[in-house]
Amino acid sequence: MPDRALVGRCGMYCGSCPIYRAPRDKDEKKIFDISFRTRCTIDMIKCDGCGTADRFALSKSCIFRRCSRGRGLEHCSLCNEFPCDTLLGLYEDDMRSGGEARANAEHIREVGVDKWMEEADARWRCKQCGAQIALDMKTCPACKAGVRPGK
Repeated sequence: MPDRALVGRCGMYCGSCPIYRAPRDKDEKKIFDISFRTRCTIDMIKCDGCGTADRFALSKSCIFRRCSRGRGLEHCSLCNEFPCDTLLGLYEDDMRSGGEARANAEHIREVGVDKWMEEADARWRCKQCGAQIALDMKTCPACKAGVRPGK
């Protein structure tokens, strides 16, 4: 059973996030690159998913997490106001990178979080060896096969 802590409040699948994956894959270069881009120290590049207390330092003030928790909801797609104006702003920005979050949130509403988690977990694995992959990977960290993340 996939880990529900990997359901991003906004609809992102945390298991495909480079910040989640890099430490697990022991990818020192990726950790350094993320550290440089985010201006965080290397030891701050870690996250166990949006559904946990141990999240990435810059996500601790996430408005979507705060709002959904305040309403007693596991994620935004369960809200009667979904999608709210704030979420639509995120989705507009997300469209530049493929619209993953909105499509995920809408699919969660259709099939439920457990079914979506199973699908997301399968979708974000190497087709050759089954290792987990991140959305920015071109090769599998385990078998080095070429990958098309999310396909």
